[in-house]
Amino acid sequence: MNRLEDRLRDAFKADADTVRPEAIRSAPMRPARSAHGRWRSRRARILVPLTAATAVIAVVTGVSLAVPLVHTPSQPAGPPTPGMHSPGPFPFPTGEPPVNNGPLPLPVLGHDGQSASKGVPSSGPTQGVPQYYVTVNIVPGAPPLNSLVVRATATGAVVGTIDPPAGTSFTAIAATAGDRTFITALSPTSSSCVVETQIDQFQLDDQGVPGPLTPLNISIPANNVEPGTLSITPDGSTIAYATSLCTRTQVGVIDLATGHVATWLGPSFDQNTMGLSLSPDGSLLAYETESYLGGNTVAILRTSAPGGSAVARSQVVSRTAAWAALGDNGTALYTCTANPSATVGPVAYGMQALAGGSQRVIASWRDLPYPQCWASMDPSGGYLLVQYPVSVKGASDWVQPAVLNLRTGQLRLITAPAYYGPADVAW
Repeated sequence: MNRLEDRLRDAFKADADTVRPEAIRSAPMRPARSAHGRWRSRRARILVPLTAATAVIAVVTGVSLAVPLVHTPSQPAGPPTPGMHSPGPFPFPTGEPPVNNGPLPLPVLGHDGQSASKGVPSSGPTQGVPQYYVTVNIVPGAPPLNSLVVRATATGAVVGTIDPPAGTSFTAIAATAGDRTFITALSPTSSSCVVETQIDQFQLDDQGVPGPLTPLNISIPANNVEPGTLSITPDGSTIAYATSLCTRTQVGVIDLATGHVATWLGPSFDQNTMGLSLSPDGSLLAYETESYLGGNTVAILRTSAPGGSAVARSQVVSRTAAWAALGDNGTALYTCTANPSATVGPVAYGMQALAGGSQRVIASWRDLPYPQCWASMDPSGGYLLVQYPVSVKGASDWVQPAVLNLRTGQLRLITAPAYYGPADVAW
């Protein structure tokens, strides 16, 4: 281990020292923050500058890529076309909405006389890299707006697409173990902030071709507008979501086997809640909170906590990570840090234990264009599908999918086209 890696580990330790597993079990009550500001679509997502870790990462030597960058987008350089990436309009069309800190309605389990699903199929742990991954509208202008696109991980080739039902858009996606069964959120394309999101599932056959959407008969009274606002346990028994309804946000967990629903009032209106990840047993939920005014935190909520404020019931485990996900059966937090204050800069992925405070750097790269963090962990916990920043003339926030081996730190770029990101991806 060299001296620079030691310094980077010290920077990650600043977050690790804040983790107290016992506090997650019984988080201290804190007053809810006042709600103000204006909600943003995922297109306007702003990653927050880091503190100590930023300066250290800037001098870390980057990890060599397993394959060279092999594709540049064929679309003309410039800003994305309207509606290319955003799932729909802002939760309210114009003006500053009134503040409302009251609870949101509960999800409705059952629809038109049909019972809600008692679970989502799982084909068991994946051996090695998942064969297929699914994105929400990954190719600008190619499939219809907000279609789901299935791609082969080895080649990046499109295997199939699913178009949303009329009047709806796909807004989030998650996968059970085995890269064959997925759930997705369908939200109306109405300009009203009062909507209901429906949860459906679909399965891939042995060649990765997607079958039809199957309703889970679950209605959530709000809209998913950010990536990573849907999560499911590998066995398909528990679903977590984060949604917004006008001036309010909600974090919820649904136990499909028992029909039990737990909800918490989300952070204040000037903050986005995204990047959800459940522990395999569904007992812990990690989520990212990003303030419209600046500031980024990752917190963990014990899903057995009583209702009320999610902020008050959660334990902050990082104030520097721009992306995070639970791993190692819920005992570790995988994180990514970036410095978006510069047009060129470093990105680093690492791991910190939730007990004991140990941490390690998995991979880091210097001088990436438009550095940002976003990834999707496969249900087996061995790999990340990283949205790796790439250079596009006259445009920013373009990425290319890549597979990061969490054991070796090796990154392999997928030969799929670059796209405007981050997009919601599951595998």
